[in-house]
Amino acid sequence: MLKMLSEQSLLAKLTIETAVELFDLADLHSADKLKAASLKLIDENIRVVMKTKSWDKVAVRVGQELRKIDEQKEESKEKPKKKGGNGKKKLVFKC
Repeated sequence: MLKMLSEQSLLAKLTIETAVELFDLADLHSADKLKAASLKLIDENIRVVMKTKSWDKVAVRVGQELRKIDEQKEESKEKPKKKGGNGKKKLVFKC
């Protein structure tokens, strides 16, 4: 309960300036919602975030997490979907 309330409180304080530090805290304490929100904000504002004071502390880990997210996006685009109900399998690729 306390962890959930703390995570919600920190989510309300999430800004470009605090994103890297909050990502670090979220990663350390397995606060998944805060980690995901921080990464999303960092990803969307990477050029600005890279200029913050806290960037150098966790740049490598943030980069690894962003790479994982990109790989997951690519994998989900490449997975074929089955369609059709006549016994024949049709593969449709999403672009």
